[in-house]
Amino acid sequence: MTPRRLLHFICLMGVPAVVGCLLGVPATAGGQETRSGDKTVLAATPPLGWNSWDSYGLRINEQQFRENVEAFATKLEPSGYRYAVIDEGWYMVNPEDRPKPELLKYALDGNGRFIPVPARFPSALQSGENVGFAELGRWVHAKGLKFGVHVIRGIPRESVARNLPIEGSAFKAQDAADPNDPCPWDPTSWEIKDNEAGQT
Repeated sequence: MTPRRLLHFICLMGVPAVVGCLLGVPATAGGQETRSGDKTVLAATPPLGWNSWDSYGLRINEQQFRENVEAFATKLEPSGYRYAVIDEGWYMVNPEDRPKPELLKYALDGNGRFIPVPARFPSALQSGENVGFAELGRWVHAKGLKFGVHVIRGIPRESVARNLPIEGSAFKAQDAADPNDPCPWDPTSWEIKDNEAGQT
């Protein structure tokens, strides 16, 4: 796993681990740290899990994920592995076109947030509504595992191009986006402005 992927994986583990990543504090297993007096006591192992990127890149689908989680729960969970993570691309209709970003198509909700592509993740569609990974997450949790999803920083460029509304506010995507600060390795999102819209 590359350092960038490892950082993303660790930062998906929960709020304490995210704070640790931001502050440069080592994350411990389960995203928690224990203190004994003034000395930090680290876990014996790092957070252990499986990330779809290493086998599927941007192209993972629900059937593949479920098959891997079944094997993971049987063969790795007894050794302390806990985290099953869907890496980036789950919101791309045509991930095979990633080398040509201008051709990419995305699944977005009415407020411009990425949602799973139903053709790839059918459980996201419940009674005609895209409910995201709620059902898949419940299934993973029922196996005694933790569920992670890779989320790109910022705001989707497509929601900015459509100037979609920001839920719970009078702002729209263009009010919050900072197109002068793109992610150097990902063409899907813009950074957020340091203004009221960006902090909504």
